[in-house]
Amino acid sequence: EIYTLSLHDALPISFEPVHGIFTRRAWVKYTAALHGTSRFFRARARLRKLGLLHSSCFARGLGMATVVELDRVSKAYEQKVAVRELSLRIEPGTMFGLLGPNGAGKTSTIRMMVGITIPDSGAVSLFGRPFARESLTKVGYLPEERGLYRKMKVMDQLVFMGQLHGLTADLAAKRAQAWCERLRILDAAQNRTEELSKGMQQKIQFIVTLLHEPELIILDGPFAGLDPV
Repeated sequence: EIYTLSLHDALPISFEPVHGIFTRRAWVKYTAALHGTSRFFRARARLRKLGLLHSSCFARGLGMATVVELDRVSKAYEQKVAVRELSLRIEPGTMFGLLGPNGAGKTSTIRMMVGITIPDSGAVSLFGRPFARESLTKVGYLPEERGLYRKMKVMDQLVFMGQLHGLTADLAAKRAQAWCERLRILDAAQNRTEELSKGMQQKIQFIVTLLHEPELIILDGPFAGLDPV
């Protein structure tokens, strides 16, 4: 089963179990057992430290329709049911987390949100409309597995990815340089990706996710390989 944790910045935390009914105390005990709650709080603190909680990426969502809505979606791989009749809503200006043990269907759910896989049943809506590929121009997705070109130089790769999201080469380069400075990897901008550590590569992928200033940011294991300090 998947459970959700929704954090509204400067507002009380709201807990919303997708399956079953949990009291607040039981919910905290469940997530604490999985170390999910503490990880989610650390994630929020790190995003705030990077200045993302109040950036235009989040602020532009205010006043919009529901950003993501899943209506009884299900997905099975041969005989294995990964997601069963899952329904959830993600509202603008919200940090929303999927919590659950390995194999609970978190990544499968995210992949259905962005159209990598199609639900066997149920419906996916983005920005108040039924899912359409055109909506993905407003989405930044950091996948669980890395998808970088290992032989390309970092800056060339960032500019190329920015252009795929509709940016001009000049604007992509300007934003990429600013992000590299912000994440302290500018010295490695002319290196090939394969020459960098896993943590550095994760930072590059993080920049790719935010470069086009998306209205919806989806992070699947964003701190994998990063030094906790």
